[in-house]
Amino acid sequence: MLISYDMHGSGSSPNWSKPLKFFAFINGACVAVMLLAWPLVSMFVSDPIEWATWMRIQRGNNLMDALDYPFVLLWFLPMSGIAVAWVSSQSRNWGMAWMALTMPIMVLGLVFGWYYLAPPHLH
Repeated sequence: MLISYDMHGSGSSPNWSKPLKFFAFINGACVAVMLLAWPLVSMFVSDPIEWATWMRIQRGNNLMDALDYPFVLLWFLPMSGIAVAWVSSQSRNWGMAWMALTMPIMVLGLVFGWYYLAPPHLH
């Protein structure tokens, strides 16, 4: 009789592919940059987030501003994506792991890309 926390009973943790590890690294780097360099990053990201959420926000000058509503999405989405991908990979649900790691990058990329690359009359 085999007792295991693994759903398939193999006893070994699943290996992530190189692209999946790369997306997890990108999400982790995003979280680290948002939290460790917040005063510098907030000057770059405050205008696109203000435009995307239609909320007037204050530019952050300390780390506690990173816990306010629109800014919390900048580090919580990638961090939760990594957590969901890990849980999904433990149950061998690779489609969910891919979605959890690519969606935060695509959402944040869409917001910043649209704000900085689109012509101003489309804002």
